[in-house]
Amino acid sequence: MSYTLSKATGLGSGNGDNPLAAEGFVPGSVDDLDFFVGPTTYDRRHALITTFTYQVPFFRGDANLAEAVLGGWELSGKVRWQSGQYLTPTGNTSIGTRRADYLGAAISLDSRDENEWFNTAAFAAAPEGRRGNAPIGLIEGPHWYQWDLSGRKNFNLPGRATLQFRADVFNVFNRLNLNNPNVTVTAAEFGRISSARIPRQTQLSFRLSF
Repeated sequence: MSYTLSKATGLGSGNGDNPLAAEGFVPGSVDDLDFFVGPTTYDRRHALITTFTYQVPFFRGDANLAEAVLGGWELSGKVRWQSGQYLTPTGNTSIGTRRADYLGAAISLDSRDENEWFNTAAFAAAPEGRRGNAPIGLIEGPHWYQWDLSGRKNFNLPGRATLQFRADVFNVFNRLNLNNPNVTVTAAEFGRISSARIPRQTQLSFRLSF
């Protein structure tokens, strides 16, 4: 089991990422660089990952066909929970996409869902004569919680050959993991989530070793 508490902030998140230019920063001017500093796009404040392996102790004798089929299984899995991405509200204007205005109201909702992930009334498009005042990374997207499970069984064949059967199930409980909401204040879908991560997926495989 591992837990990571981290914080990544900066003026950008990678090569070619130039939020200063997008916000109209002029090198050598009196602009306050603190206005451009915030969580990076890869900042995930909390991450908890657990892996496990369990050898099923039943039917190990291989004395009959039932024990040969039901015995010798090995189960392994991974559980992952991590907090969401930090998002910055923006708005489209005649001079390009600019950061939105934060109006000071509470951002979190007592009850939120994919139709309204945060309080959209807390934001408005900034006037074209100045930058928006919303801090970078003010909105936190959905967290990610998922169980993956794998089962394996080896069958001994004549000679030195073995046949392994494997079943892998991703998102075994078919949990709904939402993607990020729309954070463009001038969009009709502002505050809504329109997609999700993959649902449960299963793959079966055989491996012959000789």
